[in-house]
Amino acid sequence: MSDIGIDDDPDALTNQDPPEHTRYRRIMHGTFTPRRTEPWRPRIARIAEDLLDGLGGDFDLVQGHALQLPGRVICAMLGVPVDRYE
Repeated sequence: MSDIGIDDDPDALTNQDPPEHTRYRRIMHGTFTPRRTEPWRPRIARIAEDLLDGLGGDFDLVQGHALQLPGRVICAMLGVPVDRYE
């Protein structure tokens, strides 16, 4: 895995300024409404539990869970096989 993080990627949505950021937000706006995301709640809970179960005894919660969860959820939504998440 690369040492380059999302903070280093100028094309990442979180690092963009208007008008690029605004354009992408407008495109995604209807996708992440409560009504459209509610069906994903059980799957997201399973992903979160799996991440917690895999932490072991000594861990960094941010690195091992908080940073992993969004990417894994997005992979699941896009149909990326689990063995390809990394």
